Amino acid sequence: MSLILADTSVWADHFRTGNPLLADCLARKRIRMHPFVIGELAMGGLPRRAQTLEELKTIHRIGAASDDEALRLVDLGRHHATGLGWIDIHLLAAVLLREDISLWTRDKKLNEAAMRYGRAAQLHH
Repeated sequence: MSLILADTSVWADHFRTGNPLLADCLARKRIRMHPFVIGELAMGGLPRRAQTLEELKTIHRIGAASDDEALRLVDLGRHHATGLGWIDIHLLAAVLLREDISLWTRDKKLNEAAMRYGRAAQLHH
């Protein structure tokens, strides 16, 4: 069973309209959380804010990449001036530091970068 880091775009869609695939992955304990995703979600309009944040904090977290590791990925992967943001690079770096996790995103550029490394989540509805 592969593990999945769902980025902010996936969670935002889930909170807006519901996502049965995310719900299934959560029930099967496949989803992992990153501190930057919780932070980004906390900056938005969450349903039942306090309760939702507490529930998000119970999801097993993956370790964050250091800023140096993220900068190294920017340079080695030539990700500068590609439309990826700093948080995108941090999420990608965190995934690449582990062999057992893939990245699930609705962001086209981030998904393309994850695909380049063979780390884009392959989910089927």
